[in-house]
Amino acid sequence: MTDLLSRQPVDTADGGAALRDWLADARRAHPVRWDETTGRCHVFGHEEAQQALQDPQTFSSEFKGVVDEPIEDGPNFMDSHLGVTDPPRHGRLRRLISQAFTPKSVRDLQPRIAEITGELLDRATADGGTEIDLVESLCKPLPALVVAELLGVPAEDRDRFSGWADAMALANDGAATGDPSVMVLDEHMTDPVRQMQDYVLGHVRDRQANPGADLISQLVAAEVDGQRLDDAELFQIPMVLLLAGHISTTMQLGNVLLVLDEHPAARAAALADPELLAASIDEAMRLRPAVPSTFRIVKKPTTLGSVDVPAGAMAVIWMLSANYDERRFPEPATFNPGRGANPHLTFAHGPHFCLGAQLARLEISTALQILFERHPGLRLVPPTTFTTSPLVAGPTRLVAETGAGRG
Repeated sequence: MTDLLSRQPVDTADGGAALRDWLADARRAHPVRWDETTGRCHVFGHEEAQQALQDPQTFSSEFKGVVDEPIEDGPNFMDSHLGVTDPPRHGRLRRLISQAFTPKSVRDLQPRIAEITGELLDRATADGGTEIDLVESLCKPLPALVVAELLGVPAEDRDRFSGWADAMALANDGAATGDPSVMVLDEHMTDPVRQMQDYVLGHVRDRQANPGADLISQLVAAEVDGQRLDDAELFQIPMVLLLAGHISTTMQLGNVLLVLDEHPAARAAALADPELLAASIDEAMRLRPAVPSTFRIVKKPTTLGSVDVPAGAMAVIWMLSANYDERRFPEPATFNPGRGANPHLTFAHGPHFCLGAQLARLEISTALQILFERHPGLRLVPPTTFTTSPLVAGPTRLVAETGAGRG
């Protein structure tokens, strides 16, 4: 098995095919493996991944002191945001954010998501051409603009948000294999991150004096047990929303488009039935998750899947592998929206289940409905190019022939 672990693919530039094959071999050999060479515990099985993700006392998300801060004298990413905290602090932060990030506030964004999607598609087809790059025209700008809308960023400043999000995407695209950092930001990110910090905290000060209906205003006012978010937290939440909302949702929308293009009959059926569309999107996300794995620090000796894991080890939890576990998903490589309950781990599991999952689903379903309403004959044309980072997986170029329909 050690030899198999040493053959882990270095990137997802082939669309993730080699990584999926490697994970299948590893998972079938054993759902959990300890790698003596690297001191890492690889978790491949669905049940075992769920167990680790729902046990923060053993499998910790707190990387402070384990991973160096990426920007010297900059915002403290390893101390201030939801993704790298454990209970009880994680629960306090999540409750505070949830007051502002409610299901209703997300649902209320749907008309604006639809409007932004329409504007982006208008721009993409303004020259009368029949081919568009869906990544550049839709998948990449839509999430950043929606996050800006959610935060209440003025329309004239939204290009700045898109620029910051693009810079983060570039930083992650060059990440080294297996880097456990939640945010992989190097020297060229110093100025953009500080610019965004100054910008967001400027809006925080304004909302403290002049509250509105946007997310920043709600975060400023949010309170649990007499506690409010401090400046570091008030910056980190928009920062993480932009990072996750831009990179992950951009990749996930592209991945769903890829899967639906491979199944045109299923796509047509799904677009005619909202419930089937939701199930089809979920199944596509199971097959092609934007984030293949996540990392945890083992806080105390434990046994997982009959494997003894020492304290201090790094656990690599492969959600992509768990999504293909034959013990949980019969014929896992088959696109089957009718499989019923679909407990995929694309949005993780347990206390760190993605807070933005509902928004991501809403963005993807709204964008798909409008895209295919305008271009029902849309088909992807090669070549498609993919990310080179092992931390995120999805298309970076996705050209489509629009075919018949509105342009």
